[in-house]
Amino acid sequence: DRAMVELRKVVPKGGTSLARAFRAAKELKPAPDNIFLLTDGLPTQGDSAPDPPENVPPNKRLAFFERALRELPPRVPVNVILYPMDGDPDAAYAFWELARRTSGSMMTPSRDWP
Repeated sequence: DRAMVELRKVVPKGGTSLARAFRAAKELKPAPDNIFLLTDGLPTQGDSAPDPPENVPPNKRLAFFERALRELPPRVPVNVILYPMDGDPDAAYAFWELARRTSGSMMTPSRDWP
């Protein structure tokens, strides 16, 4: 319950770091039995945020994603909900492959989803 209360206080802004998220999951005690990842595309940051913020090209976003996989807790299914976003053509395949390799699942709602 406390996690949900705290999560509701978070307002997304700036970029995203999948590496930091996976590292936090790996440090949980007890270890998670599933990860549910809600995202609109590939990460725009590595371990730290650029200063000033930058527009991140697709190849760099894919590199951030690949590096983040090193932080993934072992033997934990990753279930992905990928929200549609223009300009991130590699995201669907990358997240589908992540879900498949970890025995998770992936879905992407249609653009007209409420």
